[in-house]
Amino acid sequence: YTNVANATTISPVTCPPVINGWKGENWDNWTWSGEPLVCRDDPVLDFYWWDGAPDPLLPVDYFSARWTKTVVFESGSYTFDIYHDDGAQITIDGQVIYENLCLENCVVYTTTIFTPGAGSHVVVMSIRDNG
Repeated sequence: YTNVANATTISPVTCPPVINGWKGENWDNWTWSGEPLVCRDDPVLDFYWWDGAPDPLLPVDYFSARWTKTVVFESGSYTFDIYHDDGAQITIDGQVIYENLCLENCVVYTTTIFTPGAGSHVVVMSIRDNG
Protein backbone atom coordinates (compact mmCIF):
# COMPACT_ATOMS: atom_id res chain seq x y z
CA TYR A 1 0.00 0.00 0.00
CA THR A 2 1.49 3.31 -1.05
CA ASN A 3 0.38 6.68 0.27
CA VAL A 4 0.48 8.89 -2.84
CA ALA A 5 0.60 12.09 -0.78
CA ASN A 6 4.07 11.41 0.60
CA ALA A 7 5.09 8.43 -1.57
CA THR A 8 6.03 6.25 1.38
CA THR A 9 5.02 2.69 2.04
CA ILE A 10 2.70 2.30 5.01
CA SER A 11 3.16 -0.81 7.11
CA PRO A 12 0.18 -2.83 8.32
CA VAL A 13 -1.35 -1.29 11.40
CA THR A 14 -0.35 -2.59 14.81
CA CYS A 15 -2.61 -1.92 17.78
CA PRO A 16 -1.14 -1.18 21.20
CA PRO A 17 -0.71 -4.45 23.15
CA VAL A 18 -2.92 -3.13 25.96
CA ILE A 19 -5.94 -0.87 25.44
CA ASN A 20 -7.01 0.92 28.64
CA GLY A 21 -9.49 3.33 27.05
CA TRP A 22 -11.20 3.00 23.67
CA LYS A 23 -9.64 1.01 20.84
CA GLY A 24 -9.53 3.69 18.14
CA GLU A 25 -9.17 2.62 14.51
CA ASN A 26 -8.91 5.09 11.60
CA TRP A 27 -9.26 4.54 7.85
CA ASP A 28 -8.14 6.68 4.91
CA ASN A 29 -11.63 6.38 3.37
CA TRP A 30 -15.07 7.34 4.65
CA THR A 31 -16.57 3.84 4.38
CA TRP A 32 -14.52 1.88 6.98
CA SER A 33 -13.22 -0.21 4.05
CA GLY A 34 -10.11 -2.34 4.14
CA GLU A 35 -7.61 -2.40 6.97
CA PRO A 36 -7.36 0.65 9.24
CA LEU A 37 -4.19 2.75 8.91
CA VAL A 38 -4.12 3.78 12.56
CA CYS A 39 -4.93 1.90 15.76
CA ARG A 40 -4.48 3.54 19.15
CA ASP A 41 -5.66 3.71 22.74
CA ASP A 42 -7.94 6.77 23.13
CA PRO A 43 -8.78 7.57 26.78
CA VAL A 44 -11.94 9.55 25.91
CA LEU A 45 -14.01 10.29 22.81
CA ASP A 46 -13.90 14.07 22.56
CA PHE A 47 -12.30 15.28 19.33
CA TYR A 48 -12.42 18.44 17.22
CA TRP A 49 -10.87 17.92 13.77
CA TRP A 50 -12.68 20.74 12.03
CA ASP A 51 -10.03 21.29 9.34
CA GLY A 52 -7.58 18.58 10.32
CA ALA A 53 -7.23 14.82 10.39
CA PRO A 54 -7.17 12.44 13.37
CA ASP A 55 -3.63 11.39 12.43
CA PRO A 56 -0.92 12.52 9.97
CA LEU A 57 -1.38 9.24 8.03
CA LEU A 58 -4.98 10.21 7.22
CA PRO A 59 -6.43 12.72 4.78
CA VAL A 60 -8.13 15.87 6.10
CA ASP A 61 -11.37 14.76 4.42
CA TYR A 62 -12.87 11.39 3.49
CA PHE A 63 -11.70 9.40 6.51
CA SER A 64 -13.55 7.21 8.98
CA ALA A 65 -12.98 6.12 12.57
CA ARG A 66 -14.34 3.49 14.92
CA TRP A 67 -13.89 3.11 18.67
CA THR A 68 -14.64 -0.07 20.60
CA LYS A 69 -14.75 -0.64 24.34
CA THR A 70 -16.26 -3.18 26.70
CA VAL A 71 -18.19 -1.19 29.29
CA VAL A 72 -19.65 -2.54 32.54
CA PHE A 73 -23.13 -1.08 33.03
CA GLU A 74 -25.16 -1.14 36.20
CA SER A 75 -28.93 -1.53 35.94
CA GLY A 76 -30.66 1.62 34.75
CA SER A 77 -30.99 3.96 31.78
CA TYR A 78 -28.06 5.65 30.06
CA THR A 79 -27.86 8.75 27.90
CA PHE A 80 -25.53 9.03 24.92
CA ASP A 81 -24.82 12.46 23.47
CA ILE A 82 -23.23 12.85 20.07
CA TYR A 83 -22.24 15.86 18.04
CA HIS A 84 -21.00 14.91 14.58
CA ASP A 85 -20.50 15.98 11.01
CA ASP A 86 -21.30 13.69 8.11
CA GLY A 87 -22.17 10.34 9.68
CA ALA A 88 -22.17 8.43 12.94
CA GLN A 89 -23.40 5.23 14.49
CA ILE A 90 -23.45 3.83 18.03
CA THR A 91 -24.03 0.12 18.70
CA ILE A 92 -24.19 -1.82 21.93
CA ASP A 93 -23.64 -5.56 21.59
CA GLY A 94 -24.35 -5.16 17.87
CA GLN A 95 -27.69 -3.39 18.42
CA VAL A 96 -27.87 0.01 16.72
CA ILE A 97 -28.95 2.61 19.28
CA TYR A 98 -28.12 5.63 17.10
CA GLU A 99 -27.49 5.97 13.39
CA ASN A 100 -27.34 8.96 11.09
CA LEU A 101 -25.10 8.12 8.14
CA CYS A 102 -25.72 11.35 6.28
CA LEU A 103 -23.31 12.41 3.55
CA GLU A 104 -22.44 15.99 4.40
CA ASN A 105 -22.99 18.90 6.74
CA CYS A 106 -25.36 17.10 9.04
CA VAL A 107 -23.98 18.31 12.34
CA VAL A 108 -26.28 16.82 14.92
CA TYR A 109 -26.53 16.83 18.67
CA THR A 110 -28.78 14.12 19.93
CA THR A 111 -29.51 12.16 23.06
CA THR A 112 -30.28 8.50 23.02
CA ILE A 113 -31.48 6.69 26.11
CA PHE A 114 -30.64 3.03 26.31
CA THR A 115 -31.32 0.54 29.10
CA PRO A 116 -28.93 -2.39 28.87
CA GLY A 117 -28.96 -5.23 31.32
CA ALA A 118 -26.39 -5.03 34.11
CA GLY A 119 -22.98 -6.37 33.15
CA SER A 120 -20.40 -6.06 30.39
CA HIS A 121 -21.45 -4.77 26.97
CA VAL A 122 -19.44 -3.97 23.84
CA VAL A 123 -19.95 -0.35 22.79
CA VAL A 124 -18.90 0.70 19.27
CA MET A 125 -18.88 4.34 18.12
CA SER A 126 -18.27 4.97 14.41
CA ILE A 127 -17.93 8.25 12.52
CA ARG A 128 -17.13 9.20 8.94
CA ASP A 129 -16.00 12.40 7.31
CA ASN A 130 -17.21 12.95 3.77
CA GLY A 131 -15.56 16.29 3.14
